[in-house]
Amino acid sequence: MRSRGPSDFPIADFQNSQSHPGELKCMLRPCRLPTAISRHFLISPRIITVSNRCYSTLVKSGAGKNVELYSAAPRTIRDILTPSRVALLDLTLAPYLPESLREIRYPSSELPPAYHFLFFPTSTSELDTLSDGYEKHFAPKVPFKRRLWMQGRLAFSNRHLEIRNWAECVETVERVSVDANGTDVWMERTMKTPSSTTEGWSIKEVRCLRYVQNTHAKDEESGNGSGVPLSGTDCLLQHTFTPSQILLTRYSYLTHNFHRIHIDPQYARSTEGYPNVLVHGPLSVTFILTILSRFYISQNTPFKIKTAKYVMYRPLYADNPTTLTITNTKSGRTRAILWNHQNQKSVECIITHLK
Repeated sequence: MRSRGPSDFPIADFQNSQSHPGELKCMLRPCRLPTAISRHFLISPRIITVSNRCYSTLVKSGAGKNVELYSAAPRTIRDILTPSRVALLDLTLAPYLPESLREIRYPSSELPPAYHFLFFPTSTSELDTLSDGYEKHFAPKVPFKRRLWMQGRLAFSNRHLEIRNWAECVETVERVSVDANGTDVWMERTMKTPSSTTEGWSIKEVRCLRYVQNTHAKDEESGNGSGVPLSGTDCLLQHTFTPSQILLTRYSYLTHNFHRIHIDPQYARSTEGYPNVLVHGPLSVTFILTILSRFYISQNTPFKIKTAKYVMYRPLYADNPTTLTITNTKSGRTRAILWNHQNQKSVECIITHLK
């Protein structure tokens, strides 16, 4: 499989686009919370609506034609962007950020970039998951041994998602592609406030999950993107940190992501052949955009992200050092790279800024 760089993404332009006798009876009564608490939910309620229309589970066209998915029905997930979840993520990330940026916060009620991964969790029941612990909605029914987060793109508009407010996320299958080694499922997610029109989106996301038929970790370790971390005057920022298993567990619980490769070392090693649990794809992107945003805030420099395109070249593992380098490109964009403990490129992200 050829690894593609961020500039190779075939992604559309988002700007365009029921007691028995004798049984004890119990009556449930509504619990009224104080007004101040009811406004700021301590536990975020979720509403998941799957389209009532009849959607075939077979892909109709393209390179993935006739691939059968467990479900291809679009769904809408409504959630409250609770400040407590945001604060918990801040606490989770803090030990791994540059010390000078740990107390920096986004200067408004606007949801920080990549913090949307905290919300709109989609696994509703353990009955809806497969053996790897992750949900089966949108997953292909073809046998696979690994599920990998491969690449994606985020686009941000000027209509921000606001903390303490309701928001909704509409998920659809964009396309499916197949090659000799596996199946790629591309999903599009559109996030906005419920009162907004279709055009009034706040965040658009495309993500690609790859379902592979083998468990050869060496193939991933030797993929494209090798090199030595950038340093010196060319580098805007360089930071080394070591993600722990506790970090990955905390992030999994916060995001309701129970993919076992992130939380179960024995499963990761014995079943999927990894040396340890893996850092989540969205956690990698969150680190990049959080450090980048806080860096500019610390410099009192206006900075708004327009798009962020990323590729996962290699896994990052718990208890292994990783280095983040951030540089500016000649075209005016920003390139962020996470390097593994062997100085190999693991995650690359190209960020464009709002003018």
